Amino acid sequence: MPLLRVHHLVEWELNEARGWYAGHSPWAAESFSRTFGVTLDRVESRPRTHAPWRAISRRARLPNFPYQLLFHADSRHTSVLALVHSRREPGGVMQTLRSRLTELS
Repeated sequence: MPLLRVHHLVEWELNEARGWYAGHSPWAAESFSRTFGVTLDRVESRPRTHAPWRAISRRARLPNFPYQLLFHADSRHTSVLALVHSRREPGGVMQTLRSRLTELS
C-alpha cells in the first residue's frame, strides 16, 4: 500500500471549515470532522478507486458536505494536497495543487 502523506495546509483548511460549521452547530462541526476522517481512511486504503480530477489528481467527496479531498496517487505515495469547497474556482485549485505537489516531491 502506498505511503499516505498529507500536506500541512490541509489541517489548516480542515480547521477553517470545521470552525465555520461550529459557528452554526457543534453537532455539524463534529459530523464534519468524523466525515473527514472516514474519507481520509478511504483515500488511504483505496486511492485508485476515486474519480480522476483534472490532469494531476483524484478527488474524494465528503458525503453530506460540499467539500472534497484532492490528492495524487502513484505506486509509492498517496499525497493529500487540499481540502476544498466544491464550488471553489477550479483554476485557483489547480495552481494550488501543482505547487503543493512540488513541495511534497
